[in-house]
Amino acid sequence: MSAGSVDHEGSVPHEAFLGALASLDGMGNSSLRVLLALGAPEEVWSRVRSGRLPSSVLAQLPPKVRSSADGWAAAAARIDPDALWARWRSRGIGLVSIGSPSYPAVLAEDPDPPVVLFHRGDLDVLAGPRVAVIGTRRATGYGRRVAHELGRSLAQHGVCVVSGLALGIDAAAHHGAVAAFDAAGPLVAPVGPVAVVGGGVDAPGPATNAALARRVVDHGAVLSE
Repeated sequence: MSAGSVDHEGSVPHEAFLGALASLDGMGNSSLRVLLALGAPEEVWSRVRSGRLPSSVLAQLPPKVRSSADGWAAAAARIDPDALWARWRSRGIGLVSIGSPSYPAVLAEDPDPPVVLFHRGDLDVLAGPRVAVIGTRRATGYGRRVAHELGRSLAQHGVCVVSGLALGIDAAAHHGAVAAFDAAGPLVAPVGPVAVVGGGVDAPGPATNAALARRVVDHGAVLSE
């Protein structure tokens, strides 16, 4: 199938078209909601690719997004949702949309839930108790030790540690949470952590935390809009 082909609506899940829409420059959660008011993701993708977005819809987008929208048709012509979907699957990247049975209930209850959620790992770790452990990137040695111990203790007691994958406190808390699995015995059932990242889940956080990200995926999950 050639790049940009659109003769695949019947064979590709609608999440693939949502993901393709989300990949467009400047596209955010609120803008995606505005576009999806036009219809199913497949239909919206077709409209974007052919440059047929109504002016009334474009007017609802933030000014910065409207400037990006001028290039969406050209960008969409180079994107094949089918190929994107296959690439995500090959990299172990999952994609769920709000309303899907596998969409985390805790996020669905949020005032502004992500329309599309990219993830690697096990989303079920979000079902239980959760505690966010976040802090400065320029942490002291003492701060990192405390965050590490806190992350380990929470995980050992069945609490999901939620943080980013930034240097400093965030990474220390996750290091502690995954360390709980190294010491786990037959009577200990630690809970894996969740890393929420601003970039892609295939390359989250700084490169120095790549090994940590893999361990988070092994025991918990990495999430990104």
